[in-house]
Amino acid sequence: MLPGARWELEVPRGTDEVAVSVGDPPYPSRNTLAVEGEEFCRDIALPGGVKLIARKVDVRDGRLTLETPAGGERLAKINSVTLRSL
Repeated sequence: MLPGARWELEVPRGTDEVAVSVGDPPYPSRNTLAVEGEEFCRDIALPGGVKLIARKVDVRDGRLTLETPAGGERLAKINSVTLRSL
């Protein structure tokens, strides 16, 4: 996702475990991402490969929202997003 980008998915309201795989397997990357307006990962530096990050997230508006900060070079190389209702 480029800086300032937003991605949303319609989901039921409630608490979910959200897992995001970030990184670019053949290339180095730095990854910053917010989920539901909360910092999810910040400047995760990978020399190559991917990292799976999982957190509990409260979805209050029926849309799971992922976004990167606007400006600068903070972005996220997202490979997959999974969620599980808790």
